[in-house]
Amino acid sequence: MRDYQNDMRLSLQDAGFQLYARRSRLVKHLTVRVKDAVPQAVPALVVHAITAPF
Repeated sequence: MRDYQNDMRLSLQDAGFQLYARRSRLVKHLTVRVKDAVPQAVPALVVHAITAPF
């Protein structure tokens, strides 16, 4: 059972069930830390000036 399912664990123990084993959760980090952020403009947010012909 997950750690957040503590209420369910208690209910099952009250019903006579016993804890059999705990599972291990393994995590594989797939990201790389970026030391210096490089600001970039988002194309959808860049405002272009529109000139009217005279």
